[in-house]
Amino acid sequence: MEVASALVRRCREGGLSEPERDRALQAFERDLRSLFVVEVTASVNRKSISLLKRHPLRAADALQLASCLELAQQLQRGVRFVAFDSRLHRAAADEGLDVLT
Repeated sequence: MEVASALVRRCREGGLSEPERDRALQAFERDLRSLFVVEVTASVNRKSISLLKRHPLRAADALQLASCLELAQQLQRGVRFVAFDSRLHRAAADEGLDVLT
């Protein structure tokens, strides 16, 4: 939902035309088929709380970051993190994730 929200916001603010927004949203829907889904578990919640203590994040952002850290732990390999929010971007980098810039 975060990606869709960012694309719609960019369009509303004039950074994307409506056709560009719609193409990006369609591409995102196609890409969703290849993404991992991380369930919100007790472990993810604990990670979120820990992240909130270390970084100036909103709750949803901490949950997103905690989910990525959980996935990296489950896969036992690096996971690329994507975010438009600068605080979330910085926190992910500080946590050692490969952040897409």
